[in-house]
Amino acid sequence: MSINSMTDAMAAAAPPFDSADAARLVERHYGIQGQCELLFGERDLNFRVDASHGQKHLLKLWNHTQDPDVVDFQMRALDHIAQVDPGLPVPRVIRTAEDLLQVNVKAPDGTPHIACLLSWREGGFVRDSSLSESLKTTLGAILARLDQALLGFRHPAQKRELFWDLSRTDRLIHLVGDMAPGPTRNLVLETITSFKSRTLPLISSLPHQVIHQDFHLDNVLVSDTDKEEISGILDFGDALYAPRICELGVACAYQLAEGADPLEGMLPMVRGYHRVSPLEIGETDALAGLVQARLVSSIVITSKMADLHPHNREYLLIDTEAAIDRLNRLRDITLSEASQRLRSIHGT
Repeated sequence: MSINSMTDAMAAAAPPFDSADAARLVERHYGIQGQCELLFGERDLNFRVDASHGQKHLLKLWNHTQDPDVVDFQMRALDHIAQVDPGLPVPRVIRTAEDLLQVNVKAPDGTPHIACLLSWREGGFVRDSSLSESLKTTLGAILARLDQALLGFRHPAQKRELFWDLSRTDRLIHLVGDMAPGPTRNLVLETITSFKSRTLPLISSLPHQVIHQDFHLDNVLVSDTDKEEISGILDFGDALYAPRICELGVACAYQLAEGADPLEGMLPMVRGYHRVSPLEIGETDALAGLVQARLVSSIVITSKMADLHPHNREYLLIDTEAAIDRLNRLRDITLSEASQRLRSIHGT
């Protein structure tokens, strides 16, 4: 897929379904009666389904540009995780009466879309929790378990073209021209240049596998009764085959500490991950550059999407200012210094 094709996909409108349409769809294809409530999303639709028998589900409706093979990849990844590590709190795929993972549906305007039904995960977003050191360690440990569960999973659509592919952050240079001149644009250009010259050569020879690649504060739930227990890992929409360390690169971008030492905030997560699934020295050497890359991705891509979808601007830009601040503070630490700090988890 070309850069222009990926940009066109970003511009795609959400499917034109309302709650009543969603309820009819769920009853027709899954035999479930209930009420549907629209949830926040970007270019796709998500509905909470409150079934009349008392259970809750999540209905996902993708925009018309979605590749059905990519949807199959995501659903089969969830099935694989459930089989390999049933204790991981990921949604379960609900199959249709015909035992299908996905169904093709038409919107009221006649456009074709793909729908899937998943089990509902209860809990509150990590964003709304107090991020204690022990919770960060737990987050790192469960992320490592997730990657271990995905280690043997393979699918024809795993090597996909995606703007959010952290290992290809250098391609975002094609979107920087749309940014307004100024300090933020300069910071973005500087970081992409550093990624291309230092981080990109490092990650090519590191362990690769299918990863979730979107372990941020709104995609992880904590239990309502135990704020240290992870009750949900959501949204596999950015999953792909990539260097394993990109998983932590995404996750740690949301764990940076305030103040002069941002790395201190992410170290508990890295230690938690390493205890469950030991990292290679090369992976820890690449991590700080990947954290910077995720922050750049958040700034560039969400700014572009906000321009394309101004009605959803507030939701899309929820983390942009924070990403700019974190990236500025990380710039004060050289990547060599960061590597030495992160190597402490190896005892060297």
